[in-house]
Amino acid sequence: MKLSNLSCHEAKRKVYEYLGDELDTEKKQEVDGHLANCSPCKEEYDLERTISNLVISSSSSSTENSDFYNRISNSLRSELE
Repeated sequence: MKLSNLSCHEAKRKVYEYLGDELDTEKKQEVDGHLANCSPCKEEYDLERTISNLVISSSSSSTENSDFYNRISNSLRSELE
């Protein structure tokens, strides 16, 4: 795993795309590198992943899951910008 030059702010902005598997390989490696070396961001990522998994598993339809996840993800991204 390569070291990341991402700041915590940049990593947090990318975490939702990371969770949604929306990043290309290079960007994913950058986030991986940051999370591997930053305990506070890793803890926040783990919490977001847990919440995301709970939301997805509680929905009755995979289409609803995708739409719901996308709405939440887009809303959170806009708040971070």
